[in-house]
Formats: sequence, C-alpha cells, structure tokens
Amino acid sequence: MKVLFAINSLAVGGAERVFVNQVNELVKDPDWEVWVLTTVADQAKKNFRQELAIPSDRIIQLSFRKVLDFAGWRQAYCFLKKERFDAAVTYLFLTNFVIRILAK
Repeated sequence: MKVLFAINSLAVGGAERVFVNQVNELVKDPDWEVWVLTTVADQAKKNFRQELAIPSDRIIQLSFRKVLDFAGWRQAYCFLKKERFDAAVTYLFLTNFVIRILAK
C-alpha cells in the first residue's frame, strides 16, 4: 500500500516526534510504501529529518508560505496526482487542510 504521511515541518516538537515514530514503524513492513511530505520549509537547526528511516527520494518538501499560497497548492496538487497514494495521514492544521482537500 502506498501511503503519504504529511506534516507542516519536521522541526522538533511533540507532533513531529509521533510522526517520525509512526513513519519509522511502517517502513519496517515491506508491504507499505511510505512517503513523507512537509508543507513548510524547515528553518530550525534542530529537526527530525535525519531520524526518518526512509530513502531521501521519498521525502518531499513544499514551501507553503500561507494558506492562500497558490503556487504551493499547485505544487501539492501535481505531486498528489502524479503519485496516486492509497492513503494520506496528515498532522497539524495547514497540512490537514491542504492535503485533505487535494487528496480526493
């Protein structure tokens, strides 16, 4: 099953820690093709990106500046339509809003 995990960023925080733990557990099962998408560029020096146990070509970073960032919406739409995920798991408001609308 091809599944997308999406979150605002991988900056150090509680939701981000849970996110990384869940991704790393699913990656262990060969039946799951796990992808990670972040909607906001990581500005923090400390982040969880290096702890992800998936290939770097399956980690996608968008650069949303705000909810009405039309270039970000288009980039997300094109990516989701190209990859055709079976499921999407989202965290935090911006990412929930964007991915749930586009992942139909």
